[in-house]
Amino acid sequence: MRADHVPLRMRWPSPDERLRVLLLTNEELEGQAPGHRDAFSRLQGDGSIEEFTCLVPKALADSRGPEGAAREILEVIRSRRPNVVVQITNAIFSFNEDWFRALAQIERRPVLLFWEGDAWSRWSKPVPRETRLWWKAADVVFTVAVGKQRDLIERLGGRDVRFIPSTYDHIVYAEEEQNEPPLDGVPTEVAVIGNWWGNRFLPSRLPGARDRLRLVRRLQSDPSIPLAIYGRNWTGRGARGPRPVSEQAAVARRALITANWDHFPDYAASTSNRLPVQLLAGRVHVTTRHPCSNWLPGPETGLFLESSVECALARIRELLARPREEVLALGLAAHRWVRHRLSDRELARYVLGAVDERLLQELPADPWSRLPS
Repeated sequence: MRADHVPLRMRWPSPDERLRVLLLTNEELEGQAPGHRDAFSRLQGDGSIEEFTCLVPKALADSRGPEGAAREILEVIRSRRPNVVVQITNAIFSFNEDWFRALAQIERRPVLLFWEGDAWSRWSKPVPRETRLWWKAADVVFTVAVGKQRDLIERLGGRDVRFIPSTYDHIVYAEEEQNEPPLDGVPTEVAVIGNWWGNRFLPSRLPGARDRLRLVRRLQSDPSIPLAIYGRNWTGRGARGPRPVSEQAAVARRALITANWDHFPDYAASTSNRLPVQLLAGRVHVTTRHPCSNWLPGPETGLFLESSVECALARIRELLARPREEVLALGLAAHRWVRHRLSDRELARYVLGAVDERLLQELPADPWSRLPS
């Protein structure tokens, strides 16, 4: 990091200084994302970091009001003296300029790391004000897409922007992580898991939304394809309504193939946040080929990245024509590849590795050593 990028009063921990971490989650209610909390707790438990504290700003605001919550977070930083603060994607708690000014006045302010788990666009999905403030204040912004997403973050003040993949919550999906998918008695269905953010009168403005709709409608129009569609606002053949996040791996396991078309299909290196979940389920997955996707596994690991809706449809039909045993074996390979590679445990190590490179040594080389720069 260049010297002119280091904010006043902030000091990076020295190589022999152990990390004291404060995690700020994006949960609406405490306990909704247990994998993040558990991942950092494990690092404290095995001695990789000295101390770990977790706060849920939205839950604090519900009990103390926004100003009281903001004051309490600052007080925890002053009293516990973390040398690293990690903020998980924030769009539900309104940090403001006054809060960041107060933070900057703390002696030896902690290093600020921001994990951006959403894709944003200048026009079709504008960036919330509090997110812009974090991008500008953070010493490192980790983002699940590069290219246009990185350009946007840098234009809005991000100084050091790095790619990070979406990961699965190893606590929510503990059963699917621990147990391989069944290879017998599986339905023949193609499952599409994802929402449609629009209606027939007002289509969604999100990039890729129209192609997602077209993929589903084309699948619905072919009665030879057994179909199950999970998510909000879908109608027609196979529509089964939304499912809680915690059930999505189990839902995918009831299918033979899972499929999706991503929003922001031209964002480099990006994936849907459901991709690691559906690979963990252990079913072949057909989805969008983004630019710079060579960090992901290929068809031999059950992941088929396609350049268009027509290619995705052709791939689904080709897979349905294969022997079921072959398709199931590819799904099993997907499960074996993703487990313990793209979980929240690896995410925590990678994020903190920006401050202490020793934490990176335990990460699997595939894919963490070949992520796009």
